[in-house]
Amino acid sequence: MTSRKEKGESYTYGERLTKARIDGDKLTWWEQASPPNVSQEDKDKNPVNEIIERREVDGRVVFKEDGQTYLNQIEWTIDTYKESGFGNNQNVLQVAEPTDRALKDPPCLRSIDTRILDDELHFAVYFRSWDLWGGLPANLAGIQTLKEYMASEIGVEDGEMIVESKGLHLYGYAENLAQLRMLRE
Repeated sequence: MTSRKEKGESYTYGERLTKARIDGDKLTWWEQASPPNVSQEDKDKNPVNEIIERREVDGRVVFKEDGQTYLNQIEWTIDTYKESGFGNNQNVLQVAEPTDRALKDPPCLRSIDTRILDDELHFAVYFRSWDLWGGLPANLAGIQTLKEYMASEIGVEDGEMIVESKGLHLYGYAENLAQLRMLRE
C-alpha cells in the first residue's frame, strides 16, 4: 500500500490509495478555500468552504511532490474518523477513476467503502473483475492487512469485510495448477 510504481505499470492500488492527485476544479477550489486555522467568521465569508474540505499540507495526509498536491486517502480516512466521529458516511477509498477507461487493463479493484459500527471497522469492497488464482488470495490478504492497520490507528476493533465482484475468473495460465489443487486431472 505504497505509491511506488514499477516500470511498465500504469497504476498500483497503493498509488491510488496513498497518492490521489488534487487537480482541476478541486485544486482551484482548494487554493481558494480558507486554511483550517482561519477563524470561523472568516471561513463563513468564503463560499468555497461550502464546496471543499481543505486541510493543511502536512506531508502525511496532504502533501506536495514536484509542484503537484496529493492526498493520502488512507490517512485522510483515519483522521476523519478520529476527528469527526464514527457517523461519517463519506469514507470511501476510491481506486477507479473515469479516465481508467483509456487503459487497456483498468484496475479490477474499484472501491473500498468503510464503516465503523459497534466500534469495529468494516470494509465493503468491490472488484469489477477478479483473478481467482492470481488476484483473490493476495488482494484479500492485502486489504485485510489495510483494515487491521486502519482499525488500530483509529482505535477500534477489526470488523467484517464484505467483498463483491461481478466477474471471478480462472485464467488459462492457472488452470493446471487449479486442477492439481482440486486433485483433478
